Amino acid sequence: MLGQTYTETGMLLKNEELQLVHIKLAQGESVPAHDHKGQKYSSLLSGGYQSDIRLPGSSQFECWCCLRFAGEHTVSVVEALTECEFLSTFVYRR
Repeated sequence: MLGQTYTETGMLLKNEELQLVHIKLAQGESVPAHDHKGQKYSSLLSGGYQSDIRLPGSSQFECWCCLRFAGEHTVSVVEALTECEFLSTFVYRR
């Protein structure tokens, strides 16, 4: 076996350099405002959600997008427009 397969949601990996979280939201669910120290990359795998992340152009993100922003910013998912699933990867600064 080459590696480990993860199918559950929640915290998949956490160490001093990296944190990987698998999140599933039902339509209408939200994620409260919060921040993360370090860099955050968030990839939406399926569905769509409305976020209060302020980036040039739009704050609504669709399937297969990838966001990158400084973890010191406050972010939240205001509302999942449909059932959605995404991975958040946190790479900590040194």
